[in-house]
Amino acid sequence: MEGEGGYRPVIRSVNDVVMMKGLQQPQSPPQPPNNEPPAPIVTPNTPPPPPPPMPPQLQNNLVTLPPSTAKSFFSFLQSEMGGGGRSDIIPLFWHISKSGGTTVEELCSRCFNLVKASGKSISTTGEIQHDDEDNGPVKVIFVYGLHKVNVDMSTIEGIARAKQQNLIQSSLAQIIFTPHIHESSTLFTSTTQKGQLFTVFRHPIHRAVSLFHYLQHASWEPTYNPKLKDMSIEDYAMSEEHVEEDWMVRKLVNKMEGPLMMEDLELAKEIVRTKCIVGLMDHMEESMRRFSQVFGWNNANPSSSQQQLLPSPSNTNDVNQEIQNLNVQTCMKNILEKGGENKFAHPTEVEGSMAWELLKLKNVWDMQLYEYVLFLFEEQAILFQ
Repeated sequence: MEGEGGYRPVIRSVNDVVMMKGLQQPQSPPQPPNNEPPAPIVTPNTPPPPPPPMPPQLQNNLVTLPPSTAKSFFSFLQSEMGGGGRSDIIPLFWHISKSGGTTVEELCSRCFNLVKASGKSISTTGEIQHDDEDNGPVKVIFVYGLHKVNVDMSTIEGIARAKQQNLIQSSLAQIIFTPHIHESSTLFTSTTQKGQLFTVFRHPIHRAVSLFHYLQHASWEPTYNPKLKDMSIEDYAMSEEHVEEDWMVRKLVNKMEGPLMMEDLELAKEIVRTKCIVGLMDHMEESMRRFSQVFGWNNANPSSSQQQLLPSPSNTNDVNQEIQNLNVQTCMKNILEKGGENKFAHPTEVEGSMAWELLKLKNVWDMQLYEYVLFLFEEQAILFQ
């Protein structure tokens, strides 16, 4: 970050950056004329503004969660889905990058043997499988030992094609993974089929640090930028071009540009509270237990590629439910014990370091959302008793 004539300013603290970036505290506003009433005083006890109305595609097309006082999630599903129960609910996973989403996708595909609709498949060597290049009808294909539908849910264009090809009506996908919840929610146009939003959250600063180090090397990713390779994390955090700014809140309220306001945060909270089953990357095992309980995945079988890693029963024609559940648990243990999928070793940042504080400035609203998510994770526990 150089000034005029190649001069690189000396940065000793975050306050130096705040002053350089023009982020200093605003001056006291001028006093109103005598003929105008003074502005209302905002105190810590002032309630937040009510959130704006929820977008209709989220309100109408996604399952609304029961209140936290409900005794069980399952009895609620019957009334919510008009008696359809879980069979009419399509799990819709909101993929937040570097928050354990790839691990969830791997667990669902290999351990629970679910047919997924997701993004392009990437092998362990970085080879990309272009699953969406078939412009014909949607169909189930076999890629890297897993079953998936030939759509690309990681892009707006891919979601539009999936909608055109009636992905939901085809009943091919048993689970959907996407970073675009607003666009994906428009896939559900039937009153008898809805999406159930769920996701895994991660501390915003840990996520930002992980994303930076990952994108420095992940040349196979569409978002890879070679300029990041030689940047320090402090330069990355101070950049306007590269670093994300409150990505979670912006995605939830569908406002990727412009300033965020308190009502945007309140709407993001309301969407998560009423529509999303919350998981935490720091509690992945418990999160997966909740997900599998809601969606009835405990009766699934691991995929054939994962079965090769499991002990085979003496009589494969007489595999009872107990052995199936044991295989699922063994499969999950194999994946979780190695730290999940798409794990990338990188240096960590200590809370209070310059990089931490700089990234915190870029994620003011996401930090507040995450604090609320921690509360919701505890509150939702009653639904899974």
